[in-house]
Amino acid sequence: MRCFVAVRVPDAVRRRVAELQQALRRAEADVRWVEEGNLHLTLKFLGEIGEGEAARLGELLSLEAARWPRLKVEYAGAGSFPERGAPRVVWAGLSGDLEKLAGLAAAVERAAEQVGVPREGRPFVAHLTIGRVKSPRNARRLAAAVEQQDGAALGKDEVAEFVLFRSTLTPQGPVYEPLAVFPLGG
Repeated sequence: MRCFVAVRVPDAVRRRVAELQQALRRAEADVRWVEEGNLHLTLKFLGEIGEGEAARLGELLSLEAARWPRLKVEYAGAGSFPERGAPRVVWAGLSGDLEKLAGLAAAVERAAEQVGVPREGRPFVAHLTIGRVKSPRNARRLAAAVEQQDGAALGKDEVAEFVLFRSTLTPQGPVYEPLAVFPLGG
């Protein structure tokens, strides 16, 4: 099964991100926007894992979650990856307890490695993916629109848990199903 570990995004932030996406849509770029209900803050994409690996990972993540305090984050602004050239991913930014969030992501990474999931080649960068660019059509207009949203306030959250999700790909888009929820202990 295809899985990932993520933090759920509060409904109020989801609504503000949907408004941000609507503003960016005016650039008429070729972007597949993440549906409001599917917005999440990814800690680790796992890819295909078996049920046994998922169960073992759940045990490890449960132990790890108990060691971490709640985190305060604020969602704000927009940007794109890569930093130079045509955008491929459009994101909403985060501030707040980012060092702790990166530490939590590293702990999830270590737990995933123990069940055979390869380590991510890039360092963790806290962001909320809100769209994936499919072609270069109107890329400059999109980049300009993203830059205009640099300071957009999207809301705050106290992260109290993270979730192991199953992702099922369908013609209508991905469907995310929570397999296990891990409350933070602090």
